[in-house]
Amino acid sequence: MNKYNQILQDAVSWLKEAQDRSGSDGIAGWYDFRKQQYSAAYPETTGYIIGTLLRYGQAYEDEEAISRAIRAAKWLIEIQDQEGWIPAGLIDAKQGPAVFNTGMVLQGLLDVYVYTGDSYFLSAACKAGDWLLHHQEENGAWIETSAYTDRESLAYHVLIAWVLFRLTEIVDDPRYCKAAEKNVDWCLELQWENGYFEKNHLGRFRYALTHTIGYVLQGLAESSVYYRKTDCLHAVEKVLVQIDTLTDEDGFLSGEIDSSWKPIRSWACLTGNAQIAGVAMRMRVLGARSFEHLAKRLNHFCCQVYGAYASKRPAGLHGCHPVVEDGYMFSRVPNWAVKYLIDSLMLELGGGKYDICHT
Repeated sequence: MNKYNQILQDAVSWLKEAQDRSGSDGIAGWYDFRKQQYSAAYPETTGYIIGTLLRYGQAYEDEEAISRAIRAAKWLIEIQDQEGWIPAGLIDAKQGPAVFNTGMVLQGLLDVYVYTGDSYFLSAACKAGDWLLHHQEENGAWIETSAYTDRESLAYHVLIAWVLFRLTEIVDDPRYCKAAEKNVDWCLELQWENGYFEKNHLGRFRYALTHTIGYVLQGLAESSVYYRKTDCLHAVEKVLVQIDTLTDEDGFLSGEIDSSWKPIRSWACLTGNAQIAGVAMRMRVLGARSFEHLAKRLNHFCCQVYGAYASKRPAGLHGCHPVVEDGYMFSRVPNWAVKYLIDSLMLELGGGKYDICHT
């Protein structure tokens, strides 16, 4: 058995339990060790976990994982506003619209549509896409409307651009393609000569977390398939070269990095590790230079941490390591950390290829 298979199976089981504990068919946002309980369902991350469950289910012949992904997509349509948007935060917070969350749910709806061919999911996806078009700024940016973030345009919204490119492939509507291209153009302008992206912070953190760096890298790398291939991949390469230098041989990478590429935290953001590992594994397949050694180091660190907590139930992947008060999601196992660990390990096992589901 491959060294990663047991971790993959355990991580998928964690997501299944998080869905069971959410009180709905959505997936609980996290498990809180202090409260010793799961949160309510989190629409945003439920959206992009759908593709992970579909891909795993097909690769490992896990029909339950596939069924759960479809249930989650149906739940997302139930909570989608008539205008197409998805609410911010956990579902029990009863918040208004959020740009990024809507984009990530659009991604999950597309994944289920591609798998099932059911127009029910495509119709909801188009509603989300149309809402995003209506709220895009003239310069290609989106101003985040979520109550949990500052009202500003953010570099990591380029992940939405990739999803809109995918929607264009399916419905052949040039409006989605134009919106995606404008956002990629805007995002590339945010990159400094040293590779750093401005406007890429999150919440209380002053500089970019590896989590938000991972979002930008994935958005640009996957958008390169559709638009400005050389520019997008070169932008990603500039960042990965810096990350490679900052990553220890055992895979430790500081969770927050300042604009001069100086690590400023003594903890790793494990979500960011897994995200960046996944992009690093994709680069050669996308036509860029190989960063597989970096990917394997980052994955190794995540698996070492995962293994250290494997005997404690529910295990999962923590927000940060070591667990310290100023760390990212320090007392929680976020479902998005578990999702990206599954993705990155499957990409390593698959040689950087998305064999099943393109998300």
